[in-house]
Formats: sequence, C-alpha cells, structure tokens
Amino acid sequence: MTETEPSAADPIHDTPLGPSGPMRGRLRTPDPYFIAGAAAVLVAVAAYLGVDRARGNDPRQPVTIAAEAILRLDSLGMVRRLGSAEAEVTVVEFIDYQCPACAASYERTRALLEGRVAAGRVQLLVVDFLTGRYANSLPAAILLQCVAESDSRFPWPLHGALLNQQQQWSRTYPVEGQLLQMAGDLGADRIEIRRCLEERGTAYAEAIMREAPRLRRLGVGYVPFWLLDGRETAWQDMQAALDSALSFDVGTDASGRR
Repeated sequence: MTETEPSAADPIHDTPLGPSGPMRGRLRTPDPYFIAGAAAVLVAVAAYLGVDRARGNDPRQPVTIAAEAILRLDSLGMVRRLGSAEAEVTVVEFIDYQCPACAASYERTRALLEGRVAAGRVQLLVVDFLTGRYANSLPAAILLQCVAESDSRFPWPLHGALLNQQQQWSRTYPVEGQLLQMAGDLGADRIEIRRCLEERGTAYAEAIMREAPRLRRLGVGYVPFWLLDGRETAWQDMQAALDSALSFDVGTDASGRR
C-alpha cells in the first residue's frame, strides 16, 4: 500500500496491514517502568498479523456494531469517553494515535463535536484500534489509558497533544520517556502513571492487540473509523448525520442548544 500525505480538506484512511505486510519501524524494548514488555507485545503482534483480512461484512453495506461490543471494550480499558453517558447521540471513533489520517482529522473532529459535547447532546467514545503499521502506537495507547485512570482531567488534553504533535513523538525510539514527559507537562501525575504502567500496562497491551482482529471481523477496516449510534458513518456525512440525529431546527445553534 502506498501512503499519501493527508490533506487538510480530505483526511485519508489508514488500513491495517495484512498477513504478509511488515511492521513499519521496530518495536524497541520499553523503559523499565513501561511494562508493555517486548515479549508480550511481539507475541500479540504476531497473532495480529496472522489474522485473515476478510471484513466479515458485505463491504457495500454500512457496518453496524452493537453497544454491547463497545461496553466490552470499555471493560478492557480500550475506551475513553468525552461527554455525558446520558447524551442523545453517541459517536465512536476508532483510532491509531500514530496514524497520519487520524492526526489530520483531529481539528475538524474537535470543531464539529466540541460544542455538542459541551451542550450534553453528544458523547464521544474513542477506541484504540492499532493498524499494525507503526512502532509507537501501542505505547501511546497504553500511556493514555493510564493517564485516564490517574486523573480524569488529563486524557483529553493528552489525546489532542498526541495528535497535534504526532510528527515529534512518532519518530522517537524508544518513545516511552517522551510520552511520559508530555503527560507530565500537562499536569498529570507521573508517579501514578508509572504505577499504572507497572501494574496494568501488560494487560492493556494484550487486550488492545487481542481485540484488533475481532474488531476487523466486525467490520472496522481502517482508521479513523466512525460510528454514529452504532452505524458506520463516513466523515463527509457526519455533519448531516448529526443534524438528523439531533433533530436540528432553525432555532438550534451550532452546539445543538435549542
């Protein structure tokens, strides 16, 4: 697959590698405090790259994923929520933090959803889905989950920082120290993050890699991949789909307030 740089007007999609595709870059042994050990990661990567490429869904039909599947991922530490669980509409984004298309779409995602989330009408769930193409994706996902556990104020600023500064950290090997520094610079408690990494980092790594082929069988075939109330929604259709789901009228402002 030949990569193209994402344009500001049209974010590309990043697809997972198939059985014969090489991992881009190298997986380095993490720092001692980062428990996503090389052995466990390599075993999980080998299993992931051996998965069949079939979608398991008719590619001509939009994918639908039941809420129960997302709740299961949440129980494994793979989901971060922005907004109220009581919101009228749920948007799910499947993401690989080192994917250029995910970084390219971040500001537009924020512009589209931020007001609606603040108004309590939309909740955004971000799910880790590694493509297998990048060496630093897994450390970033694990660290962000530990940041979310240590203090609920910080995962979203770090989410934005990882995507906006992707060019800086994605080319650093090993990357764990830089990621921890980024979290600390935002005010997160590095001691608590390290404790989480030591106690639960391996479990998170194994869950993320184990669930990737299952998500592919459900129909998640690229990143960023979007669901709106459980139904696959192309980015170019998201604005209209949100308007329809929220039953906008002439008197409704951009945030969804009536």
